[in-house]
Amino acid sequence: MKSPQDPLTLTYIGDDSWSRPVYRAQFQHLWKDTDCGRLRCDCDYYLGYGNRNEDILCGTPQEHIECMKKRWLEFADDEKPEWLTWEQILEYERQMCTTPDKT
Repeated sequence: MKSPQDPLTLTYIGDDSWSRPVYRAQFQHLWKDTDCGRLRCDCDYYLGYGNRNEDILCGTPQEHIECMKKRWLEFADDEKPEWLTWEQILEYERQMCTTPDKT
């Protein structure tokens, strides 16, 4: 079994929804962690400076949240990211998948 001190080994596994190459490492959680972080940053931007522009999301807001949920659920229970909880994902869903009040 490889240890964290071994060199990182990447294997090409296909393209993501933005046509960017996706690689799997021997420590798979590393890339899921990065992907969750990117999805979370996209949510923050969409809700803030992005002015709800769907072009920055992975599809529609609902599709983006579903992708985020799927990635989060891929983590083993003891590997769930501390910086992103299930409750936070549900809050993003509430904010992004409803029509904002126009006042």
